[in-house]
Parts: sequence; C-alpha cells; structure tokens
Amino acid sequence: MILAVTDVRGTAEHQIAEAARALGQSSHRQAVFREVHSGKKRIKTVAEIAEAVSLPRKRVLEEAVKLVHKQIIKKTARDGDTAYERDNFYYVHRNEIFRRVDQIGSRASAKPVKRSEPRQDARRQTVRQTTRSWTARPCDIFLSHATEDKAAIARPLYIALKRAGIEVWFDEAELTMGDSLRRRIDEGLARCRFGVVILSRKFFAKDWPQKELDGLVARENASGEKAILPVWHKLTKTQVARFSPTLADRLAGNSKEGIKALVAKIQASLAASSKGRRR
Repeated sequence: MILAVTDVRGTAEHQIAEAARALGQSSHRQAVFREVHSGKKRIKTVAEIAEAVSLPRKRVLEEAVKLVHKQIIKKTARDGDTAYERDNFYYVHRNEIFRRVDQIGSRASAKPVKRSEPRQDARRQTVRQTTRSWTARPCDIFLSHATEDKAAIARPLYIALKRAGIEVWFDEAELTMGDSLRRRIDEGLARCRFGVVILSRKFFAKDWPQKELDGLVARENASGEKAILPVWHKLTKTQVARFSPTLADRLAGNSKEGIKALVAKIQASLAASSKGRRR
C-alpha cells in the first residue's frame, strides 16, 4: 500500500501530537526524552541518562517505562545496564515536539475568560496582551546558564517555573533572529527581580554567562539588594570556591535536589522579596 503525501504528513502530525501529550507536563519525562534523543549515541544507559539530567536512577526508570509504553523509545541493554534506544522519527522531530509541549503548557496555565465579559472585549484584551512590547512586561527571573547545561537543567527548570506562574527570561523564549544579543540580555537583566545563575564547569568556562553574572553583581552593588540566586550543577562547594570564593559563601540550590525543590526555593525567595517590598 502506498500512502499519499497528505496521508504521510497527517500521520507524522499525529505522531508528533501524541508524543507531546505523552511528555505532558512532567519535566522529568521531558528531560529523559530529550537526553535519549540528543547527541551522537543512539543507545544510552540508565546511568548515563541519570547523570546527564541530574535525576535519581529510579526516577529515570519510571519515566522511561512510560515512554517505552508509548513506543517513543525502545528498551535494550548495554554494558551490563538497562539502556534505551532513540527513535529516528522522534529524533528528527524533537524540536517540533517540544514546541507542542510548550503550547500545551501555555493552554493549561492560561486563565479562562469570565463568562460575564463580552466576547469582543475578550478579543481586544487578547490582542493587547500579544501586541504589547516585551520590554513593558516585568519579569521575575533571569535564567543565566551555559548552553551546554540547557538540556540537563536550564530548560527543565524554565518549563517548571513557567508552569508555577513565574515569569522567566530564557534565551530560547526571548531571542529571535537579528536581535542584538548584548542589548537584549542587558534589558532582560534590568527588568528581572532575580537572576538564577546555574553554576557549572561549563558556566565558568564561557564568556557570556560570566558577563551576565557580572551584570547581576553590579546591580547588587548599586542597589544593596540581593539579585543573585545561585544553583550549583555538578559542582562541590570547594570547586565553586576555586572559581569564585564570594559565590561559594552564598546559600545556593543544587541540581541534585531536583527541579521541584529548586522551584520551591525560588518561589520562597520571590515571596520573601515581595513581603520585604510591602514593608
């Protein structure tokens, strides 16, 4: 049987939509899916996945079982460990799948329009929200990270913060082709209440993340108010101190705690800041 082009396209659209629904709003499941479908290795062990996404082995297995059930990944074995093999279709379409996931999350978190509100006013309100300048929108968190840490922690943290109702400046969501990188980052730093800085070996080896950190330090020095919320990613206090003694002395989150715990700590910092402002 030969499928028509429209049939093939329709089947692909269906598979992408089903994969997005399977990933749902679980940041852990999304992290496992992304890790299996990234890099050159076609097959990755549970140990490799757990280390890459900073999740306990048990959690990786729990999320992988759901993906296997949906035939999104295939269970196998390698080097004496349980392993998972990626699917070529989902590997090619992974970016589109995550766009669908973000759309699902946005619809889930959107507030419904009150029935008493006239439909025309609702449409006008929607237009105002979508056409207003991004610079007018206040932001809670600026997410500073190295590109190499995006898949393992930065993106899952961004997704979880958004679903918690926190406004986040995240490069993938804010920057578009032709933007001035320096100007847009400066504007993001200026309008965000805090900078969540994901500290890692890659972070300290890159210029741009450290420039973002320098901007946050300058803001703290000028205002006298806390602006930096550090998160250690695969670093010990001794290692952080080697890179920056002043950062090592700060109370920090750790990627080992998991995304949920980090979101709770960030929420607590935002709540404390809001309470201090009201006083």
